[in-house]
Amino acid sequence: MNVAQNKAIYALLNKTGLMAQKENLVLGFSGGRTATTKDLYNDEINDLIRYLKTQDKDEAGAEKMRRKIIAMAHRLGWEHENGKVDMQRLDAWCVNKGYLKKKLNQYLYNELPKLVWQFKETYGFYIKKTA
Repeated sequence: MNVAQNKAIYALLNKTGLMAQKENLVLGFSGGRTATTKDLYNDEINDLIRYLKTQDKDEAGAEKMRRKIIAMAHRLGWEHENGKVDMQRLDAWCVNKGYLKKKLNQYLYNELPKLVWQFKETYGFYIKKTA
C-alpha cells in the first residue's frame, strides 16, 4: 500500500463514520486473510477504496459529475481505438484549461460544478466549430 492509498482509506473511513468497522471491512475485502490495511493486496486496497467512496455521498455526486465530463469527451471523439476516453488528454485539458489547474479526479465535489460548466462551454464551442 502506498502513502496516497493509506491516506485515502483513513480519510474515507473517518468521513463515512466507518472507522469503528475498519477491521471487519479489511477482513471482508481480504477474504478473512488479514484485519490490517497494511497487509492488503493492491486489488483489495482498490476495492476497499471504491467501496468506501460509494458510502460517501459527496464522492458519489462527484463521480456523477466526472462521468458527465467523460461523456462529453466521448462525444468530442477524445477516445483511444478501444473506445475508452483518452484520460491523459482529458487530464491535460483539466490541468491547462480547468479553473483549478488539476487533474479531473483531483477535483472535489464542491469544485466540480464549475468544471462541468467550463467543459460544457468547451464542448459547445467544438460542436459549433464542426457543424
